[in-house]
Amino acid sequence: MDKRALVLTGHGLDIRVQYGGLKIRDGFPHKQEIRDTFINRGLNDIEHIVILGQSGSITFDALKWIADQDIAVTFVDYNGELLTDFIPKEHTSGVTKRRQALATQELNLKIATWLLQEKFKAQAETLKHISQRYQKTTWLDTARVTTIQAAVAFIAEKVRELKTADDVNNQRAQEAITAAYYWECFSGIPLMCVQTKKIPQNWLSLNKRHSPKTHSPRKAIDPFNAALNYLYSVLEVMIKHAAIAKGLDVDFGVMHADRSNRTSLVFDLMEPIRPKVDVLLLDWFMQQTFEPKDFFETREGVCRISQDISKEIIPLLNDLNPNITKVIKEFAGFFKDKHTIAISVSDQSFRAGKGENKTVCLCCNEEFIPKKPGQLYCSEQHKNKHHRQMLRAERKENGQCIQCGKHMDGPRIGANGRKVYSCEECSGYYSEKFKKWKQLQQS
Repeated sequence: MDKRALVLTGHGLDIRVQYGGLKIRDGFPHKQEIRDTFINRGLNDIEHIVILGQSGSITFDALKWIADQDIAVTFVDYNGELLTDFIPKEHTSGVTKRRQALATQELNLKIATWLLQEKFKAQAETLKHISQRYQKTTWLDTARVTTIQAAVAFIAEKVRELKTADDVNNQRAQEAITAAYYWECFSGIPLMCVQTKKIPQNWLSLNKRHSPKTHSPRKAIDPFNAALNYLYSVLEVMIKHAAIAKGLDVDFGVMHADRSNRTSLVFDLMEPIRPKVDVLLLDWFMQQTFEPKDFFETREGVCRISQDISKEIIPLLNDLNPNITKVIKEFAGFFKDKHTIAISVSDQSFRAGKGENKTVCLCCNEEFIPKKPGQLYCSEQHKNKHHRQMLRAERKENGQCIQCGKHMDGPRIGANGRKVYSCEECSGYYSEKFKKWKQLQQS
């Protein structure tokens, strides 16, 4: 049992209170692998219980016991996605919550700049760590060293550009481009496996972060990215727990848009920590020799890690507790001063009923008088148009179809000899749509 995170696996889990302590039974009865754990109230430093089990029960008394001990509980599914979590004793401060809600656009931009600068610096440190620690390995050849050096230089350039950025959405687009350079340095790193004939070829090395199944990190097809999904889910709850304890409202995002049933701020605060998770997991993978039983493949080709591997990698995150505390403390520092909720000059004019201050539309670059505070576009149509342009630019940089997001090996050459950045299906669909529109215009 790890002294910071307790990982429970198996079938028929049973969690209940007995003799004033918490009695936990987990494991696999059909394999005769049963583990009984007893936790005392005053003699434990467990702060996180991660449940990977498939069936079982927990009593109301056990939930109250866990709440009294201020222990977070996380339920993670086979794909490494967070099913739900239980975080007791919320300490959200009304003052801090109000300041988060009334934060000006300038403050949000300042926070986003800080978060991304910290993430970019952590990415650069991770890449430098790889080039130094594994310089004697065969896979760190000249081509990969060149790729890492180019990525580090590109990231350093983006860190400087963040200081002059004037829009959070543009920063997010730059973050996506930087991520493509970063993850390219991981692609192709080999794993040590026995009985390689019984293992799918795509398991023998690290693949790109985006799965071809979903064109996103979800449903990974290789062991490393599947394990990374597990760790990111656990990290999410760790940060959520620490943020609430600090008095923050985790629903108010800065870079991630506010959505129902999503703690957007948690995903913001995860950004500077993610590269540190990446390097922890990579170092652990490089020290292992895997067997076919360590992972398994679903009928659709998605890779899943065994529960034995999950129990070994989740405690790795304990090393990141100081980093999590540092990020949350610095974020909370932005809201200590009551002046952080001061209304900007343009908002004052608007609230006074003057509406005289003009601003420039991010889409058409034309001046307009905003109808509400913080308005960035002259119309809803231009807002949607600009967001589509940014999405297409991001997909183009990531080697995806600019229309549907499907992965492409590279731009195609169209009939007119120009490069086409959409897949054949999308090109055919929009070509037919244009022909029909032209026929209607002629008739």
